[in-house]
Amino acid sequence: MKADLIDLGEGELKEKVRSEVLQAAALLGDRDYVRKIVLQEAEKTESHPLLGAVWDDLSLSHGLPGLCILFGQLDRLDPDGGYDEIGHQYMLDMKARIDEEGIQQLSLWGGLAGILMGAKALSRDRTRYTHFIDQMLNLFTNHYKLQLDASVEAISSGGDMFHYDVIQGWSGMGRCLLHFIDQPHIRKAVEDILEYCVLLAQPKTVNGQLVPGWHIPSRFLIHEHERELYPNGLFNCGLSHGIPGVLAFLSLSYEQGVIVQGHKEAIETITGWLIQWASEDEYGLFWPASISWEEQITNTYLREPKSREAWCYGSPGVARSLWLAGTALDQPEWKDTALSAMLATFKRPLEQWNLFSPIFCHGWSGLLQITNRMWRESGHKDLQRERGRLIQLIFESYQSDAPFGYTDVVSVDGKFIEVSKPGLLEGLAGITLALLDTVFEPGDDWDSVFLIK
Repeated sequence: MKADLIDLGEGELKEKVRSEVLQAAALLGDRDYVRKIVLQEAEKTESHPLLGAVWDDLSLSHGLPGLCILFGQLDRLDPDGGYDEIGHQYMLDMKARIDEEGIQQLSLWGGLAGILMGAKALSRDRTRYTHFIDQMLNLFTNHYKLQLDASVEAISSGGDMFHYDVIQGWSGMGRCLLHFIDQPHIRKAVEDILEYCVLLAQPKTVNGQLVPGWHIPSRFLIHEHERELYPNGLFNCGLSHGIPGVLAFLSLSYEQGVIVQGHKEAIETITGWLIQWASEDEYGLFWPASISWEEQITNTYLREPKSREAWCYGSPGVARSLWLAGTALDQPEWKDTALSAMLATFKRPLEQWNLFSPIFCHGWSGLLQITNRMWRESGHKDLQRERGRLIQLIFESYQSDAPFGYTDVVSVDGKFIEVSKPGLLEGLAGITLALLDTVFEPGDDWDSVFLIK
């Protein structure tokens, strides 16, 4: 690699990261191998829906756009390494699939916005694939308004989290569009999405009680046990599916100077609510996965709050959104709260993290990426040390007999099942990118797709 290395203080660790990255690039650069293995691993998931997808061509989470982001980042770091050609082949695969089946949704992690981010990553600062990128942007602006209007209507009638979340909703799509804000029609779309987010932050009446606008009715909860546990609905606290993702988008756009009426107040409202619901154990602050309607109206926890220390749910994701809010509005106390919560994560015993694999979504790589960003921006030495610990945890989870070297570990009926995946959200691409950022100075903000930056 040609970029200047960042001194981690341990030369062997640094070289190990380099070696792992190169090995991963070789595996994922072999398109025939990737295709063969995803078919093989998919057999494990056919009878276990909880294991999720192994591969989905046009999804950022499990498909071609995620691999384009990886090879775009590798190309940025080593322009003569041939990574752009590998990425180009994946771009051709992506275009062929679009020609065959079209694009079914606008979302970041399953649709058009994710495809757009894959192309952007390989574009060498938008000097390549310009026609394709413009096509995707025009397609988005031609179709988003009807869907956005439906989301606005759903606020009062009771909508689900997929209207506004990072994975399928407007906070993820809006963050993608911020990369193209220099184009007037894109800026207009972002402003429309921001106005929706501001409306979402307004209170509404549910069961005769005034509650935050992001309340999710029970009928829209995914799993039956959730609907039984939360008969009056809940308020999602996860960065991936909950209100922290909206806060991150509002904060990042505000910092970039893309501001709408009520914007600042919406940031303050969501931040205040999250800080209000911060719980505390013997190690420090943390956030549960959700707050029930009953807890909201009584202003107290009615069950023991539990979560995990991950990007998707738990303190790290919430802390990062609070840090971004504090940065945007110049509120040091919010950043102090965020930093305290991050440090508390590492005071807890590893067995309390509720993490079982090295993947990004609900594993050590997502925690590593947030820790890396928080260390760079805060300069706190403890985070630098813990970053090294997380790298070691990832290395120790390597399995030589796993087709992609690492596995996603999911609990199904009390048993842990392992699946080796290539993708960004739950596979080797996401692990590799998080490792890359510990060795090289981040430059392309690839982790913006996770609303971390």
